[in-house]
Amino acid sequence: MDKSALKQQLDRIKSLEDEGLVDCYFQLSCSMKEDHGPSFFLDLVLNFLHDARTVMQHMATVLIGACKVAKECYDFIRAIDSKPKDECLQALRNIKREYHDLQSKLESVIQFFILNTTEVTTR
Repeated sequence: MDKSALKQQLDRIKSLEDEGLVDCYFQLSCSMKEDHGPSFFLDLVLNFLHDARTVMQHMATVLIGACKVAKECYDFIRAIDSKPKDECLQALRNIKREYHDLQSKLESVIQFFILNTTEVTTR
């Protein structure tokens, strides 16, 4: 890679870091292509993009009837497609909020279930 292309690449990475989209590990991943071949980084990023979308879609479909969390996962996928960073961050906050709300309520259901199961087996 010539000096000009390298500088452009470093400037792009710096811009992504300045926006808070990536951290120092992104640059480290990018530099690994020197040891693993020129397509390593491209393959890594493409796999990340595919896997992240797959994970979000999987989360939205395998939830145990947690419709609010599923809705927020689908909203996040739509936000990713439309690209605005603030929309994506808001969607992530919504997923987190709904998940924590669901988690606390499911924990009480589990406690109730355990308590009642224990009472039935001790009779």
